[in-house]
Amino acid sequence: MVRLRVSAGLPLALGLLALGRAGEAPKPHILMFLADDFGHYDISYNNPDAPTPTLHQLASDGVILNRHYVYQYCSPTRSSFMSGRLPIHVNTANHPTTVLGGVDLRMQTVAEALKSAGYACHTAGKWHAGAHLWSQLPTQRGFDSQLGYLNGMEDHYTQVFDQLSGVDLWLNNAPAVGMNGMLPSLPGAWLSMISGEG
Repeated sequence: MVRLRVSAGLPLALGLLALGRAGEAPKPHILMFLADDFGHYDISYNNPDAPTPTLHQLASDGVILNRHYVYQYCSPTRSSFMSGRLPIHVNTANHPTTVLGGVDLRMQTVAEALKSAGYACHTAGKWHAGAHLWSQLPTQRGFDSQLGYLNGMEDHYTQVFDQLSGVDLWLNNAPAVGMNGMLPSLPGAWLSMISGEG
């Protein structure tokens, strides 16, 4: 049984959760965050005036990877993070899902690499690393489950993406029908699902 404590804002920033599979030798849990517009001094371990006690505690108990440089906007940074390559080698565009972009299908994602090492991988929050093709969806790129946005610039309370005039909230391989506008309950529902309790 997996027990995790989560704040209401966590799914907006969570990039990857990897858990060792049941019945295998214990593996460390891996939790990676990727947050847009989050600066070096916006976290309490770099700035004591920044109120981020939960992130500070997670960092204190883990490893801080602070040499991952970002691109000027989100999709290239996410594509770089997911592929382990510099944006110039993977994606330098910030396209919506109506245009091909994101991580090239010939490149392995960090989730695919972790999965081949025996991890279960889950993602929540903003994907924006390619979703024009079915094979670009997170669950086709190494993740066992996904709850979140495929594009960028959604309203975090209604999950409406104005550029495409509709709701952009997905649960695994399909729209998360009826879940939009439920921000306070989404973290608990998703964690119950991935831990097998929901």
